[in-house]
Amino acid sequence: MTKTTPFFSVVIPTLNEEKYLPRLLGDLAKQSMRDFEVNVVDGQSTDRTLSLAEAYTNKLPHLHLFTCTHKNVSTQRNFGAVKSKGKYLVFMDADNTLPTYYLEGLHYRLLSTPTDLFTTWCTPDSSASGEKTIATAINLAAETAKLLNLDTALGALIGFKANVFRTDSGFDANMNFAEDTEIVRRYVKRGYNFSIFRDPQFCYSFRRYRAAGTIKTIQKSAVLYIKAVTGNYVNPSEYPMGGHV
Repeated sequence: MTKTTPFFSVVIPTLNEEKYLPRLLGDLAKQSMRDFEVNVVDGQSTDRTLSLAEAYTNKLPHLHLFTCTHKNVSTQRNFGAVKSKGKYLVFMDADNTLPTYYLEGLHYRLLSTPTDLFTTWCTPDSSASGEKTIATAINLAAETAKLLNLDTALGALIGFKANVFRTDSGFDANMNFAEDTEIVRRYVKRGYNFSIFRDPQFCYSFRRYRAAGTIKTIQKSAVLYIKAVTGNYVNPSEYPMGGHV
């Protein structure tokens, strides 16, 4: 039975993730630490995302399924945060996968190195050497950015103390790309501590890279990142959300 105030509230925004969400929920069901709840916030999927998620109701410490009328990853994350009761909020993408010790390891890190917001290193969701190289580059880029006071994190895994997250407006729903970087920098600018934990590591999905091609995906992401951080509007169609994409 989950306590009234679990240590973690895992928030997962979804849209047509019937292929990937069950894998993540299965990984969460196998976690060695059980002091958490899971809030799935769906953007009106047209596939079996919610019906497949319901099968995990009795396998997880506590699972809540919500539907959000606005199909927007930031809006859905913020909605999930409002519904959360945990001491720490952990925002995850539906296509992540996790080792069984992930939450236990994260719990240990937060007790030994208290922080206000955080992310962890990632590993690829395959054994392909090229994807391992990119994952290493992502991790080192985040570390380098922190040294340069240009903090950033992948939206695939960002965590907050719940009371810290609620001191501001959360994720910017007007940004359709780089909203992860924006929220980290905004909270750090307000004086909160940001940490990058090198372990435990979550498995980051390279499905976009495999679908569109690695070079093309990197080029497109770079262009959209520059566009977003320089204050230019990124249309949702330029980086659409959802497992159907």
